[in-house]
This record gives sequence, C-alpha cells and structure tokens, in this order.
Amino acid sequence: MSAKKLLFTTNGETPISGLAKCKKRLAAAMAKELGHDVPQWGLHDIRRTVVSGLQQLGIPVEVAAACINHRSGIATGATSVYAQYDYAAEKRAALEAWDQHVAKLVNPPADKVVPFKQAKKRQA
Repeated sequence: MSAKKLLFTTNGETPISGLAKCKKRLAAAMAKELGHDVPQWGLHDIRRTVVSGLQQLGIPVEVAAACINHRSGIATGATSVYAQYDYAAEKRAALEAWDQHVAKLVNPPADKVVPFKQAKKRQA
C-alpha cells in the first residue's frame, strides 16, 4: 500500500487527474438524471457542499477542512509548522456521517416520501 494514503485516487498511488473530463461526465450524468442541465457549477461547489454539510452535522470546522485537505481553521503561521496532527480518525468518522446523510437523501425512508400526483400531459 502506498504511504501517501490518498483518498481521491484512481490507482491508489497517485492523485486523480483529468478533472475537466470527469466534470463533463458528471455534468452529463446529472443532466440525464434531472432531465436538464445544472447551470454554472464547478467541482469546488462539491467541496463547499461537503464542508457546509459536515458543519451542519456538527463536525468541527477543523475536521471538515481537513476532510478536503485544507488546513484553514486548524493552525496558521508558525503554529502550522508544529501542528501536524492529521485528524485521520476524525475525518473517517466525519465522512462516514456524510455518507449516511447522503444515503438518507438519496434513499429516504418510505414514511418520509410524499408522492406527487402525476400532471396530465397537455396536447399540442
């Protein structure tokens, strides 16, 4: 196993690359699922959504920042040289909580789903 311990990797050894191609595929998949394009979004919107969602779940800002490989909120200046704790256990717990949160959004419990009446199609 690589000593790098990368979270986002395609081969376990190097960081992912080709994000523009990845974004195009993701945008196409979202458009297909939603039935329309999602205007003006970027990959950093996903990072912002995850960090904001983690904070909403009660995850401390320094752990949420560490989940996206940021050190903001942890230590700055000279302190950042000495503060080397990687929050590995906390990141794992935070991302597991995020996984459960997203799973509930994607597959809500049956008693939380309110069916909509099917609209009648208009004839042209």
